[in-house]
This record gives sequence, structure tokens and C-alpha cells, in this order.
Amino acid sequence: MTEEFKQLIAQLNHRGLSIFPLAKLNAVSVYTTDYYENYDYDIVMPSQRDKLVKLLAKQGFKQTSGRVICNSDKSIVFEFPKPNFTLGDDPASQAEKLINRSNSHIIITPTQALLIYLKRFYDQIQIELNNPDPKPIISELLDLLYEQPANLDKVREWLGPTNQTEAFILLKQEFRAQQQAGINDRRKHTFKPRVLSRLASE
Repeated sequence: MTEEFKQLIAQLNHRGLSIFPLAKLNAVSVYTTDYYENYDYDIVMPSQRDKLVKLLAKQGFKQTSGRVICNSDKSIVFEFPKPNFTLGDDPASQAEKLINRSNSHIIITPTQALLIYLKRFYDQIQIELNNPDPKPIISELLDLLYEQPANLDKVREWLGPTNQTEAFILLKQEFRAQQQAGINDRRKHTFKPRVLSRLASE
């Protein structure tokens, strides 16, 4: 993660857009504070996209196509995945395909991020569950959910066909507690973004 990218992420968070870079993926999870009471979205909503584009424009970024936004020297490129073809499909499927083939920072939701991590890093998460600290992947997911609520019930449902539900079941209470703690802290105006301390430690 370059210093330029870390500074940009910090600036976007300071300006009211929760954007969480994912350590193990070329992706960022995005969420606007407007949605903290309604966290069941499985795609980046148009208003979230518009807010991101407007904030990035103030940093010198331009939208070069409907799905790509980059700075002047193209050292930082963001890309939106295509929507799913069928309603009810795994909402992370198109995002995963783009993550696999692109070098851009793919813009996804916290629901998509959680689902991808639980599938892609299932074995590592199981190892972390069965060993003492440190637990870097689990810690990252807990910080993500504190910052950005995800639809945990749907994540469990979409994991069903993969036979990779055990880790989620074991972590669900922690996931839900961290998610609720973040929502409560925002309501009480005591919220402190964990992403900023993560950026500082990189």
C-alpha cells in the first residue's frame, strides 16, 4: 500500500465516506454513513457511488468510464464490478471475478467483502480459530464490521452451498457484537475509525 494511497483513504474517511482497504485483496469496502440504519445492501448503491466519485473528483480523479475512476497519472485506479445477472445470486461472484483479473482497487460492499474473505481464506480463518493470537484475518474482519455493517444473515445463507459455514457460525456472535458496537458508537458520536490506525501501522 503506497503512501499516496494511504493518504487518499484517510482523506476520504475524514470527509464522511467510510472506505476500508482490504489487506488480502486488491479491493476496498465502501459505505456511507447515510446507510448505517439500513445495512442490508449487497451492491454499491448509486448514491454511494456518486458520493465516492464526487469526493475523488476533488482529489483530481476522473471517471474514465462508467466503472473506472483514476487519478491523473493512473497510479491509483478504482473499478466497480458489474452487477449480478440474476437477483438472488451470490452478490460477490462478479466482484471476485474482477478482483482475480484486474490490478485496480475493486470497490465492493462490506457484505461482499465478508463473503469473499470467508470463502477465499476459510482454511486460514479455521487455523486462527484454533490457535492463540495473533489472528490477523479475524481481527481485520471485526474491524471492518465495526466500521461498516454487513448483512450477516445473507452471508450465512450464501455460504451454505460452499460447505464453508463452520467458521462463520463460530464467529457470528463476535461479528454481530462488533457491528452493533460500531452502530452504537456512531449514534453516541463516540465512533473512532479503526481504519486510520490500520493505515498508520502499515
